[in-house]
Amino acid sequence: MKPLNFEIMKNVQPRLIAALSKMMIMMLAMVAITFASCSKDLYYQVLDINSDAPPRAASSKAWVFGEQTWSDAIRIPECNEKTFENSDTEPQCRSYTEDSNTWYYYNWPYVDANAATLCPTPWRVPTRSDFEALILSSSAAILCTEWGYGGYTTGSTVSSMTGVSTHASYWSSEMPLKFDQDSEKQIPDPKDVAYLLNYHSGYCGVPYDVRRAGLLIRCVK
Repeated sequence: MKPLNFEIMKNVQPRLIAALSKMMIMMLAMVAITFASCSKDLYYQVLDINSDAPPRAASSKAWVFGEQTWSDAIRIPECNEKTFENSDTEPQCRSYTEDSNTWYYYNWPYVDANAATLCPTPWRVPTRSDFEALILSSSAAILCTEWGYGGYTTGSTVSSMTGVSTHASYWSSEMPLKFDQDSEKQIPDPKDVAYLLNYHSGYCGVPYDVRRAGLLIRCVK
């Protein structure tokens, strides 16, 4: 029997260990990706918070994603049957009723002027970063399922004129900023837009829209 060539063994052993290490790392990475994709929407709660809900929320339900608690959509009865005049500066709101369900929409100036009424302390109108954190802990699929395309937990149909028959959008409290050379400060972008959460099947993001648009509101704390 030929003696073992220890020189060959010494050269093979490190390569074998390195190969096995790479295989283990790849396997762990695949498990982590699978776990993340499967569990992203598993860790949330739907609660009935009764008197703790914002007084103008459509219901006392709340959704807890990580450290965030989100209210149901806000309804302002005074907005009933009002119409928009496409203003980027004047606060405006409106309602729309279909199949016995009523939805309330607000332009961004209305949200900005009435933030304390819409979302009284400890609630607040969500910031852009609030929406981004929500997206990291959730997905469009769960938002469409739990929050509904129309934005409320009740009702399933909305006229196409409202633009939310296949998606829903919620205002944030923030406008995009730009650096002003004269004042050397960040100032509101002159494009008359504000950030919002937009979701539909397969998409969830935080773009911006013209401030005169009529969108929904949810509070967060």
